[in-house]
Amino acid sequence: MTVWRGAALTLLAALHLPVAALSLVFACGFGKDESRRTLAKLRDLVRDIRPPVPTGRGLADAVRALALEMVVDIDVDVDLPGRCPPAVEAAAYVATRELITNAIRHAAAETIRVEIGHRQRSLQIVVTDDGGGGADESRGSGLVGIRRRLGTVGGTLHLSSPPGGPTRATMEIPCALSAPTTPFYPETA
Repeated sequence: MTVWRGAALTLLAALHLPVAALSLVFACGFGKDESRRTLAKLRDLVRDIRPPVPTGRGLADAVRALALEMVVDIDVDVDLPGRCPPAVEAAAYVATRELITNAIRHAAAETIRVEIGHRQRSLQIVVTDDGGGGADESRGSGLVGIRRRLGTVGGTLHLSSPPGGPTRATMEIPCALSAPTTPFYPETA
């Protein structure tokens, strides 16, 4: 057993993940490349389990920070006069991250725009990219997973992705906002 596989098994065991996740590790070979791919998959898995939404700053700042980490130009426009409940922020962040990742990986987008606002008692996030379009839910689990995640908080995903682009994804999640000075999360000193 390589050090990478041993570390991966230890991490999975510590997180008490299902046996299906362990099979991912065992399915990989002993080579260095396979170990790196396994580690990358494990990092993605852990990130999905515990999405890095900063408790003190909220969704808008989390998406801005995400935009700075990406290899393409991402413009983030926010008109959000308060905070959403923690479950809504977490679902919205993970879904937004997945849409951005899909635009970069699958559509070869060079620029992405994320608009975050609150209208008609709903958090609305629109992600638009200049990639090749043609997003198809039947070709993978990403969009299905986004719909499922949004559904856990009563949200929806509307997608327009004609061949040749652009792709425009609109997410809506019903929620009431807290006042900007009254966060849902306790402030830490």
